[in-house]
Amino acid sequence: MSTKSHSSENRVNYWQNHISNWQESQLTQSDYCKEHNLNRDLFSRWKTRLLKTNLPLVEIPQKTNTPSNHYLELIIHDQIKIRLENGYDTNLLLSLLKSLGIDLC
Repeated sequence: MSTKSHSSENRVNYWQNHISNWQESQLTQSDYCKEHNLNRDLFSRWKTRLLKTNLPLVEIPQKTNTPSNHYLELIIHDQIKIRLENGYDTNLLLSLLKSLGIDLC
C-alpha cells in the first residue's frame, strides 16, 4: 500500500469515527465540533461525503394501523428522501433529522 493511499485511508477512518461518535452523542453538530476542536465546515464536508456513499434506509413506523394513501415526502438537499405516512412518530423523525445533521432552528 502506498503512503498516499494509507494516509487517505487514515483520514477516512478519522472522520468516520468522529461522525459515528457525533451521531451517537446528543450534541448538535456545532457543539460536537467545538467540544472536539474540529473545523465545522470540514466536518460538514466529510459528513456529506461519507453519508452520501453509505446512506442507511430508515423506516419510521406508524403509530396507527390505519392504512392511508396520504403521505408527506421530505426531500433534503436533493439526496435524501423521507416518506412519512399518516401517524408517523414525530420524535423519531426529529431524531433522524438530527442524526443527519439537519438543524431545524
